[in-house]
Amino acid sequence: MPGGGQPLHAAEEIVAAIWCELLGISRVGRGDNFFALGGHSLLATQLVSRIRSCFSVELPLRRVFEAPALAELAAHVESLRSHRVERERVGRQPRPARLPLSYAQERLWF
Repeated sequence: MPGGGQPLHAAEEIVAAIWCELLGISRVGRGDNFFALGGHSLLATQLVSRIRSCFSVELPLRRVFEAPALAELAAHVESLRSHRVERERVGRQPRPARLPLSYAQERLWF
């Protein structure tokens, strides 16, 4: 394993499995670089799509280019997941029965 070290947590393991499938290789180390292993922009697009499906997060394509190592990318995915969970906890707020009109809405009525 050129990059050394096996994946440590679930996010790394899932991202590593996606890499293996896309790149047609059997193992990926934590320090391995997606592009050094044969990845290119089209595969990076597929990677982002599969990460979106697996983790339900919006990973920008540029992040793959900024953090091409498995550990870095998985850490970013994990932070997006935790941020999404925090955002979901906020929940709905009660609304008053009558909402005030915006300035543009008031102008429309007059």
